[in-house]
Amino acid sequence: MSKKASIQFNWVFILVAGAIFIIFFTTIALKYKSIQEEKTNLEILNNLDTAITSLQSSPFKTTTSINLPLATRFTCTNNRQAIKIGNTQYPTSNIVSAPEKLKGEVILSSTQLSLPFKIATLYYILPASQQYIFVYNDQTREKLENIRQDLSLLENIAYEQEPVEEQPEATYIYLTSPGKNKIRLSDTSITFPGKEPLPYYNNQHLYSLLFSHQPECISSIIQQELAAKTKLYINKISMLQSQDCNYALISSKISQLPQNPQLQNQEAIIQLNKQLINQDCPAVF
Repeated sequence: MSKKASIQFNWVFILVAGAIFIIFFTTIALKYKSIQEEKTNLEILNNLDTAITSLQSSPFKTTTSINLPLATRFTCTNNRQAIKIGNTQYPTSNIVSAPEKLKGEVILSSTQLSLPFKIATLYYILPASQQYIFVYNDQTREKLENIRQDLSLLENIAYEQEPVEEQPEATYIYLTSPGKNKIRLSDTSITFPGKEPLPYYNNQHLYSLLFSHQPECISSIIQQELAAKTKLYINKISMLQSQDCNYALISSKISQLPQNPQLQNQEAIIQLNKQLINQDCPAVF
């Protein structure tokens, strides 16, 4: 082999070896990055799970906070929710109301949804830096006091009497009659800008819609849970029925719940349940 050919061979060898080393170390680096991202994702999921578990186990009304180092989204599609971190989605069976994107410190709270018996546990996750302001007037002061009591542990909730001068970084919820491009509450529905009113059946139901960026999907999930729980109680009533205890009326009222969960029907069911207890009959709930 000539000296020139030898030099050419050495250069080819160096180039090929260099390319192999570059590919090898690039692959290792990408794999390491992927592992680290997955590790961070799992840490976020574990922290969320721990926080939710602490809320479930507490006998008192409480809140907790955690830090989300990466952008975290809660998606809702076809009545199914998932936690999305980066390009990876993790399904969750919890009903979670949250803004479109969360990052940094967040506050978690939970409440029981009863219509009138327990339907589900609802979770709210809010950015600690985001302020929500309820706007009221003299006519809506009583409703405001109920909301204030329910949300008393959330430090980023404020209340202002109209007229107000809006701050661009805050989210305003009007218990009055503002312009069209505002979040508006009535006694039975919530209206988001550019959307049709969504009905709600108690304050807990309301908050799950208010704090979600996909309230229509959350509403549909709750309706699905209501139908499932109604079926369970109808089956329970069929086992409780006896000659001494007549459950026909309460059974009829409960079977109407998925189509008629209004407060009047809920109160009727509560009274019928109390009547059964006073007659020494087993309670439905």
